Amino acid sequence: MIGMVQAGLSRYLSEKYDSKTNPKSRKSLENICLRGVVFFNLRPNKNIEEFAKMMAKRSKSRWGNSIGYAMIPLWLRPENDIFEYIRRAKTIMDRKKLSLEPLFSYVLLKLTVEVFGFKALKNLATRIFGRSAIILSNVPGPSEEISIFDHQISYVAASISGVPQALIIHMQSYVNKAIINLGVDLDVIPDPHHLCDLIVESLRMMKSTAEETNSAELNV
Repeated sequence: MIGMVQAGLSRYLSEKYDSKTNPKSRKSLENICLRGVVFFNLRPNKNIEEFAKMMAKRSKSRWGNSIGYAMIPLWLRPENDIFEYIRRAKTIMDRKKLSLEPLFSYVLLKLTVEVFGFKALKNLATRIFGRSAIILSNVPGPSEEISIFDHQISYVAASISGVPQALIIHMQSYVNKAIINLGVDLDVIPDPHHLCDLIVESLRMMKSTAEETNSAELNV
């Protein structure tokens, strides 16, 4: 997901601000440095658990949120090799998964709300998240189709509001679909649909390039 977002966002910023692709701009994409907040699910069991099992006695399933976060630098450069975004994303995410940053952030926020209350938590979260530009979240949804009061659910989309970031990207899976949901500050990103199209197009490029590479290796 991060590789896909980096590729799409690089193309978007290149069209807007890079002097190499936009003659009206005097900036360079290499001078743009953005950081994102990535959320981590800290539950031992990452799968969706049945409600009956969670209600059972001596159940080890946790109630409530167990979510940590980590700050990551985003690679925003024009690359001829579309997989370079994935390589860099994998490198930084492997490093973050082995670190204690997601666990430490979860404990910090939990202690803050328990000791000082929600107002202190809000101030702390605003100071932390205010130093980043993007929020990234990836949530696995139901693997089977569901309905509510006999109304079939076609897709699931999630988002949040009230955060200082100019761009919020949620990816929510549902059966065999993946919904990409963008929340933007229109003063910063006036054309969010174009940005979303570039992100989706980056995913298609990665998929087609991977298929071509596998086909070439089989032919050899």
